[in-house]
Amino acid sequence: MAQKLAVREGLAPLSDEQISIIRFMREYYTKFNAFPILSQVCKNVHQPRQCVNEQFINPEKAWKLADLPKLTGVHFVSVDGKHFIMEECC
Repeated sequence: MAQKLAVREGLAPLSDEQISIIRFMREYYTKFNAFPILSQVCKNVHQPRQCVNEQFINPEKAWKLADLPKLTGVHFVSVDGKHFIMEECC
């Protein structure tokens, strides 16, 4: 499913690193019913601290590909186009 969604997002084919991020995000959300902290995602999949930003440019793409619920009341903001933080909105 993630590969098909990736085609729509212009990210296909997904690398093994991207797939491990997506799997961890899904498993974490299923277990805790909460969104994982991005730096913890990277730590748990044994990738560099900014892995989600590096692998997906915008973390919201990773959320979509992991098929997690839409983030309500927050969005990702970047000041430099490389590093994103979650910020309350709407």
